[in-house]
Amino acid sequence: MEILSRDIDVDAIDVEAGLMVFDAETASLDELVSAHSDKQIILADSQKFKKKSYITYSSISSHHMVVTDNKIDSAILRRAAEKGIEILVA
Repeated sequence: MEILSRDIDVDAIDVEAGLMVFDAETASLDELVSAHSDKQIILADSQKFKKKSYITYSSISSHHMVVTDNKIDSAILRRAAEKGIEILVA
C-alpha cells in the first residue's frame, strides 16, 4: 500500500529536535504510516512550537510540510527556511 500524503497531528514540534508526541502508541502509528507516505502534512498551531515532549519520533525533512497559524515566531520561520523545512502559514 502506498500513501501519497498523510496528515500528521503532533503534540509538540521543534525545528531542530523534530516531531514530538506524549504517548508511544501515537508515535508508533505515525512512524508506520509516514514510512509509506511520499509527503507528510503536519498540522500544528504555533503554540506547539513552544512545547516539548519526551517522545521525539521523527526529524523534520523535505518530506514534511508544516501548516500553522500566523502567530508563529519569525525566528522559527527563519530557522526552518535555513534547514529547508516548508512551513505554510495559514
